Amino acid sequence: MNQLEEMIKEKYDYVDIDASLPACRLYTHLGYQTVDHGIWECKNGVVQVYEIMKKQLINEPLEQLIIRPYKPKDAETIVSWIKDERALRKWSADRYGANPITAEDINYKYLKCNGDCEEPDNFYPITAVDAKGPVGHLILRYTNKAKTIIRLGFIIVDDSKRGLGYGKRMYSH
Repeated sequence: MNQLEEMIKEKYDYVDIDASLPACRLYTHLGYQTVDHGIWECKNGVVQVYEIMKKQLINEPLEQLIIRPYKPKDAETIVSWIKDERALRKWSADRYGANPITAEDINYKYLKCNGDCEEPDNFYPITAVDAKGPVGHLILRYTNKAKTIIRLGFIIVDDSKRGLGYGKRMYSH
């Protein structure tokens, strides 16, 4: 496996694999991280579920990540990360109608509807930005009137940045 990774490293910074569920534990020990799950529908109603895994081969210094308040222009970028109905539901559960949603839909919910929160000063959309622009997004929302418990939600990371630690870095800020 090391020789194969060395060959891949000559042309690519990372490797993506599809791993069967029994094999994913082995790949985890080899440094791979699950970035998604796949489903393959076979004949006769048989469904195969597998892990989509990624391993960073070249450890370049991480770009500086800035966490800042959401801006209306971020909506276009966030919408571009939502490729299909499944991605929409993973990101927002049932908070939006059918896919596709638009930047205007997000801005309306965030800016006009206070994220569907009844209480003012309760909803905080956040965007994670590196040197090239937005790379992730999440919201913070108080879940109780005393404002002692915060819920993270609407968490999404640019597909091209998945498996590189951006999500963890968003949480740690």
